[in-house]
Amino acid sequence: MYIQSSADDEKYEVIKNVFTSTLTDHGFTVYASAKPRTANTPDSAAVEPQRQPFRLEIRALEFAIRYPRIFRSFLIGGKKVERDASVAISATLTNLDNDSVIWVKEVKRSYHDQFSFQMLSQVENDLFTFTKPEKKATNWSKIVEPVVVSGIIVGLIYLFFSNQSND
Repeated sequence: MYIQSSADDEKYEVIKNVFTSTLTDHGFTVYASAKPRTANTPDSAAVEPQRQPFRLEIRALEFAIRYPRIFRSFLIGGKKVERDASVAISATLTNLDNDSVIWVKEVKRSYHDQFSFQMLSQVENDLFTFTKPEKKATNWSKIVEPVVVSGIIVGLIYLFFSNQSND
C-alpha cells in the first residue's frame, strides 16, 4: 500500500507516520512510493520488486492545537494551561490497477485537557512548530477593574450613609 498526502509539511508527516504505524501493526506493507520498485532502485534492498495495487490518499481538513486559556486557579497560585486539539482527516483508498475508489471516510476528533504552566516546555515539541500555538498574555485588567469599581461603589455608599443626619 502507498500513502499519499495532499501536502508536504510537518503535519502531514505526523499523520503519515500514524497511518503507516497502524497499517503495519495490522499486517499491511506500506511503501513510500506508488512507483514499481525494481532491483535497480537504490532503496529496494529489503523491498520486494512489485507494484503496489492500493493508494491511500489523506487530507487534513483541520489540524489544530490551541491554548484557549492560561489562568490561575485562585488569585495567587500556580498557573494552569487549557489545551484544545482538533483534527479532521479525510481518507480515500484507491485501486491503482483500474483507478477505482474503494473506500472513502472522514473522521473528526477533538481533545481537551489542562496542565500546569511549568510543564509547557515539556508539552511543546521543538521538532514541530504546530505543537507551539500562540499564547495569549494574562490580562490583569479582568481582575483589577471589577475590584476597583466595587471599592469605589462601597466607598460612595459609606460616604452617603455617614453624611446622613439623624435629625
